Amino acid sequence: MQAARTLLSLLLAVPFLVPGQSEEGIPVSDQLVLAKCAVCHPVDDHGNMQRISWERATPEGWEEALKRMIRANRVILTPPEARAIVKYLSASHGLAPEESKPVMYYVERRVHDETGLANETLLDTCAKCHALGRALSWRRSTAEWKEFAEGHLAHYKLQMNEETLAFLARVAPLHTPEWAVWSARPHTPDLTGRWLVTATSTPASRTDLHHSRTRSSLPLRHQASVPVSPAPPW
Repeated sequence: MQAARTLLSLLLAVPFLVPGQSEEGIPVSDQLVLAKCAVCHPVDDHGNMQRISWERATPEGWEEALKRMIRANRVILTPPEARAIVKYLSASHGLAPEESKPVMYYVERRVHDETGLANETLLDTCAKCHALGRALSWRRSTAEWKEFAEGHLAHYKLQMNEETLAFLARVAPLHTPEWAVWSARPHTPDLTGRWLVTATSTPASRTDLHHSRTRSSLPLRHQASVPVSPAPPW
């Protein structure tokens, strides 16, 4: 009995959730994410959550992933909870501006020639069903790219392409110098001071603003100096 207890304690002391992961994960600290996601994504002693700690993505990528979890796994979330989860993951497990800029065409639904992004084999693997920018909107560890690919290929009845896997692990790794700099910045910027706010409006009629009967569609430009306290109203 004592031997069994000793063995059980040793098993519990060993991180069990990420076999094959050799890269440091990004711990999850948000209580809402832990409460809603830990049922399927266990957390280890370092705060790493299975799969999630080895992924980064754009806000649109996390929103799409959350919708998929709701449909497939019946995750129950209120709209404010869903927005809060996407906001946290986009900030703590997101992309640096230098990483997201090259794939903004995908999230903005703009036409973009992807010919120069990869060779024909790689384009045929991903772009057969969706833009390559969709895959490049994510960053994953090498082991996580492999697990993602295995699940993806099993679902869509495809064959593993080692060249594609190596390409994604190389050009979209979990840890990058850009992310190291961006994630180290203060998460709450200091907005104290005075801000010049500029807006442009197009009135339907000058009558509203100048008490004139002459109609006009010319845009009007407004400016205001707004003081901001340490706790901004927005």
